[in-house]
Amino acid sequence: LNEAYCKYITQGIPFVTLKVAMTLDGKIALPSGESRWITGERSRKLVHHMRSSVDAVLTAIGTVRADNPELTARIRGGKDPKRIVIDPFLEIPDGYKILDVPPETIIVTERSAGDRRIEELSDKGVKFIFYRGTLHLGRLMERLGAMGITSLMIEGGSSLTSHALRDGIVDKVVFFISPKIAGGKDSYPAVGGESCGTLKDAYRIEDIRVKRRGEDIIIEGYTERRHSG
Repeated sequence: LNEAYCKYITQGIPFVTLKVAMTLDGKIALPSGESRWITGERSRKLVHHMRSSVDAVLTAIGTVRADNPELTARIRGGKDPKRIVIDPFLEIPDGYKILDVPPETIIVTERSAGDRRIEELSDKGVKFIFYRGTLHLGRLMERLGAMGITSLMIEGGSSLTSHALRDGIVDKVVFFISPKIAGGKDSYPAVGGESCGTLKDAYRIEDIRVKRRGEDIIIEGYTERRHSG
């Protein structure tokens, strides 16, 4: 049976895949923010297929502002996912592709965000999910499950990746590794946030598969199930 369907039917929340594209030394962007393109064309085409296979893609405002992505599935016969953007202070500027290119965009924002900006974005067809205080991604998954979203892929930066792992929402990881070395302590790492206290506390990946796409290596596997705070 489909793994996303099984999780959704039993738990009522989406199956979550974390996708990361990084250099051989674990960097996702240079200090300037440049990240295009870390991986090769064949890997990027596979990502479009992955987007087509999920109900939604989750990202954050930092990635939107840095890359101005569409987050669509640009393949023949592909199905575009909903785009979900975590943007606590409604910083998303007008003119960005994610606001102007179909399909639906959902912004996750703090309840106290400006009413006027909410109204402006609503007129563009944007939908909203509101929260108060600190956003816990586990609770966001419950909200998305209630909206009928059964599968979701995370495509964000260091902060969102660490947040997703910390909150325990990730079921599967797919890491695209290019044969490039970026170097530099100021380059952006694949996973941000605080490091684990000891290696015993590291996030463990099971049922690992390794494959090639052109020059890139793809490592995928499943997270060891754990309780999230």
